[in-house]
Amino acid sequence: MIFSSPDGDKVILVDLQLVRYSTPALDLAYFLGSSTSPEYREKELDKLLEHYHSCLTGHLKRHFGPEAGSTVYPFDAFAKDFKECFIWAWCVSGTHCQVGSLIMPV
Repeated sequence: MIFSSPDGDKVILVDLQLVRYSTPALDLAYFLGSSTSPEYREKELDKLLEHYHSCLTGHLKRHFGPEAGSTVYPFDAFAKDFKECFIWAWCVSGTHCQVGSLIMPV
């Protein structure tokens, strides 16, 4: 869910899966770390990051006006956030899979 402050100068994204105040790059890092192979990421990561960022900024522009697009969250900042989040997200996604497999017999 995306909210803006009453004066429109701040945008807040609320994600109820990993409840925390963080960058949207964390969700993508978590998803890709838990759902794709290293080989796939090596081949497709740049395209995936560009596509995700394009969609994110497109939604921001539609909801909050043209100035809210890539100037609010430039691609370079998004890519840096993704890189910084990836190891944590990959480790956390691995622990969730392990816990789930212990609780629910296959």
